[in-house]
Amino acid sequence: MSVFEHRKQTAAELVGMSNTLGASVEWLESAWTRREARICRSALLVLTLLLGVALIELSNRVDLPWPLDSLPSVHTSAISWAIGLLLLFELVEMAFAMSKSVASSVARHLQLYALVLLRDAFLKLQEFPEPIRVNSENLGYVGVMASDAFAAVLLFIASIVFQRLHRRVPITSDPSASRRFKSLKGIVVGGLLATVAGLVVYRLISFVVEVPTAPLLESYFTVLVFADVLLAFMSLAFADHPAIVFRNFGFAFAAILLRLAVTAPEYIRPMLGIGGAVTAIVITLAYRSAVRSETASENEDAKKDTAGPGVDPGSGP
Repeated sequence: MSVFEHRKQTAAELVGMSNTLGASVEWLESAWTRREARICRSALLVLTLLLGVALIELSNRVDLPWPLDSLPSVHTSAISWAIGLLLLFELVEMAFAMSKSVASSVARHLQLYALVLLRDAFLKLQEFPEPIRVNSENLGYVGVMASDAFAAVLLFIASIVFQRLHRRVPITSDPSASRRFKSLKGIVVGGLLATVAGLVVYRLISFVVEVPTAPLLESYFTVLVFADVLLAFMSLAFADHPAIVFRNFGFAFAAILLRLAVTAPEYIRPMLGIGGAVTAIVITLAYRSAVRSETASENEDAKKDTAGPGVDPGSGP
């Protein structure tokens, strides 16, 4: 077998593997989005909230054995636990969104960080006494909660505006190239799902074995930045419109702002999150303008070709 034939066979095997992985991701997404799966996730969230409240109440009355001996004493902590589980579900949703389109993943990215801000706002409830009341000692937490919650609302609105503004243009007019790009995205999505599973398993192990803890959200958002940049580089091989490449790299920069916001101090993280949303919307407007201008130019060239040489397509008979 010649070197050329060997390389051709290797390429065919890689394409087959990517297609298989892409089909597996589609099956997982179909199973995840089924009504039965949504009911199970909802029931698990309700159970987490109620069980959390019950355990906290029990720990306030009796001494519980390890590992329940370090539970917080404030019942509102159970809300944070339930929202944390919801965030975990949203991480999976975020991964599946990347298999659809880059724009869909950006919208989910904004919604995911909005949920992170809401979780941070609920976490501050642990600083209040029960029953909840505001005094001079915890007044500062009210401002932090208000800024996080207000920014979360703005981010959710921004995600809706972004989805309405975005104009869907196929990355390429070649169906086979489009299928190959989708298969490559399936590999990226599979990597994200494996990352979520690995981070969760490592976090569970850290409760039993003393190992260095890895913040789940921070780690995942970092991986998302690399995934966005990777997809932007992949799009160079398939994009028919240069504006698509610019848009994808711009969205990757918006993802970097959101990643910085995850670990930013109070009052700074909402501003960085809103900055990421504004960046994504401005890039979308620039992308729409570029596509509109390119389409108008192509239509004008088509009119000139139809009219023939030396004939002004805008002139009358």
